[in-house]
Amino acid sequence: MLVGNSAQAQTTSAPSTITVQVNKPGAPIAKTMYGFFFEDINFGADGGLYPELVKNKSFETDDRLIGWKGIKGASALSTYTVSSQQPISTTNKNFLRLTVATARPDAGFVNEGFRSMGLKQGADYTFSVYARRGPGEVSAINITLEEPGAQGAGPEAPASGRVLAQAQITGLAGE
Repeated sequence: MLVGNSAQAQTTSAPSTITVQVNKPGAPIAKTMYGFFFEDINFGADGGLYPELVKNKSFETDDRLIGWKGIKGASALSTYTVSSQQPISTTNKNFLRLTVATARPDAGFVNEGFRSMGLKQGADYTFSVYARRGPGEVSAINITLEEPGAQGAGPEAPASGRVLAQAQITGLAGE
């Protein structure tokens, strides 16, 4: 912290100049060498140049659950954590492990996307997921694309009144 008073001397600095001597080239630059700088502002890369819709799709960030929230029935979830034990592959080590205490069709997680998902009416989208069931009675996983709804009570994500698309995955393999 710098503290001064009004009697402090004022200093002025000379203007800065840059001199370019085009007749004195520096180190040679190969014809195959290109420069590129990209600063990821407002999700210009993820969700922008790289048109990803799901934020933190592989739970790879330091805050493993960034972009993800428990949904309306999340009170039925007894535990949830990001794990890397017994991964699907060496390139996709992290996954979300859910333990459901009470069977509810709306117990799960929602992804916020990159300031939403920016879906366009009439466009085709491909969804993929790797899923396996742990011990217990898991008959299916419901995948739902919803509009955002009113804010729910507590830390849960908002519930929606309008389902845009829905699918059910059955026949899950065990661990």
